Amino acid sequence: MLNNEASNRICARCNLEIGHERHLRRMGAVWHPECFRCHACGLRIFDLEFSVSGNRPYHESCYKDQNHPRCNVCKNFVSVNPKAGQYNFIFCKS
Repeated sequence: MLNNEASNRICARCNLEIGHERHLRRMGAVWHPECFRCHACGLRIFDLEFSVSGNRPYHESCYKDQNHPRCNVCKNFVSVNPKAGQYNFIFCKS
């Protein structure tokens, strides 16, 4: 949500005072809108839905691209049952 209320808050990314500027409240912090960026690709996050890892924001697609398993052969994303354990090689059914 964008806010115009006065504040002496510090932006979570650039560490500059936000003051009377518009700002976002995300992840328990305040940000300049231009500072709320994906940790993976560096582009601004405009969506209300985003992923967080290591207290860093990500576009959902960037997070998936970096963290979800892919088939070792065709490189498509695969579903993995977390209860099944870790595997060195993951293959899809196709």
